[in-house]
Amino acid sequence: MTDTLGKRLRTLRKQHNLTMAELATKIYIPVFDDQGKETLDFKQINPSTISNLENDKNKPTSDLIIALAKFFNVSCDWLLTGKEFEPATEEQRIKREFEMKQYNDLLMLYKKLLELKPLVDALEIIEKE
Repeated sequence: MTDTLGKRLRTLRKQHNLTMAELATKIYIPVFDDQGKETLDFKQINPSTISNLENDKNKPTSDLIIALAKFFNVSCDWLLTGKEFEPATEEQRIKREFEMKQYNDLLMLYKKLLELKPLVDALEIIEKE
């Protein structure tokens, strides 16, 4: 069963007949400068990092997920979730648009009610007098 990232990673590593140490030497993570630009440097990971990931003890950084996905030629989506990205169907898209329209309509009504609140408060004061 490959229901966790760690299990999927272990399966991929074994399918490629790699030890944790061998995999660690093949994964390079880019290094970024202070402005967020990629440098020409790379950092390697430790075999213990692979072990911790496979045993679901640690969560990988986004850079490591990308590096592993590229190395194994799988999508980041699959590595993270076990599922490939599936674009929304036309029905799902229409439903989402309808829900957004309803949300926006309700938000507009709420704003109008907030504008009317001072008037309602004033009427309540007048009625009490």
